[in-house]
Amino acid sequence: MAGYAPTLARREPSAHAGHNPLGGWAVAAMLSVLLMQSVTGLFANDDISLYGPLSERVSADTAGQLTSIHKSLTDVLVVLIGLHLTAVTWYSVWKRERLVPAMFTGRKALAAEPAVRFAGHGRALLVFAACSGVVWAVVEFGSR
Repeated sequence: MAGYAPTLARREPSAHAGHNPLGGWAVAAMLSVLLMQSVTGLFANDDISLYGPLSERVSADTAGQLTSIHKSLTDVLVVLIGLHLTAVTWYSVWKRERLVPAMFTGRKALAAEPAVRFAGHGRALLVFAACSGVVWAVVEFGSR
């Protein structure tokens, strides 16, 4: 990652088929915070009208602590999203990389064909379905 940082100022597209090293760490950070946000939200309780589906499974003190963490993580996510949008803008304007279309299509034009192969859309749909099933099970069976 440290070796990649000096290339940020160069006005040329990167040769990475997927995320560059900084982008990879940014994705890991964003997904980690989203996971923590999701888990703490399951137990959150604002004592007014919003209750996580598992909030009754923990003590009021624990629910309060997890709610506080959940609310703080919102600010962290806003910062990470802002950094993400800034990076996408930087790469689009300065480095002339067409990242936004690549985010939607999963395809990115490169000067040379990379020696990597990415998972297909079918595998992504399978992971999405599995994650959706886990969320449904937690909400359905956790509230009983």
